[in-house]
Amino acid sequence: MQERLKDKNVKQAVSGMLLALAAILSLLKIPISESLEIRFGSIPIALAGALYGPVYAACVGALSDIVGFWIKPTGPYFPGFTISGAVSGVIYGIFLYVIPRSKLNKRLNAIVKKIDRFLLKGEVENEAYKGKDSASMTLIYIIIAVIIHSIVVSMCLDTIWLSILYKKAIAVMIVGRVIKALVMIPIYTGMISLLLERLASKIKVIGYTGK
Repeated sequence: MQERLKDKNVKQAVSGMLLALAAILSLLKIPISESLEIRFGSIPIALAGALYGPVYAACVGALSDIVGFWIKPTGPYFPGFTISGAVSGVIYGIFLYVIPRSKLNKRLNAIVKKIDRFLLKGEVENEAYKGKDSASMTLIYIIIAVIIHSIVVSMCLDTIWLSILYKKAIAVMIVGRVIKALVMIPIYTGMISLLLERLASKIKVIGYTGK
């Protein structure tokens, strides 16, 4: 009971830290045009999803938008971006927490291990490697999560919200947002992978393979 309470306290503390970081990062932006800018607020949301699942990450995502607006409002509050934050947390939580702990992961991991062995010409065939998740598997999940997030949130939801706010046609904005997403996918992937490995090494994370 005490162990479960302690684990819950750690989750809440780390989630609070990631929430504060996400709120701060949401205020930092690189403007490209009136309706196009680069932000890094989704990185802490992804970390929350990978560490504690979709529920915690959805709360971090939604609350970070509200807290960020409360700290520095840049116009009227628009709930669409709060929804985007919550959806971001759900996406990252599913692909970086739920699926890696599911039965599907075992099947996918077995396939990736075979590919690893083929590419490395059997060099990984040893007792230390057996029974462990493939190092490639975590990176694959991160890449998939970032791509899905870019499509669902950046290209679709956020484009709709910006179209409503700035009264611009979606077709006018979508090209620039697609280009931005393609550029940011490898950047987000690298940052999430590096930060998650560093963070997981400091925190007890059940099921996280690390590297």
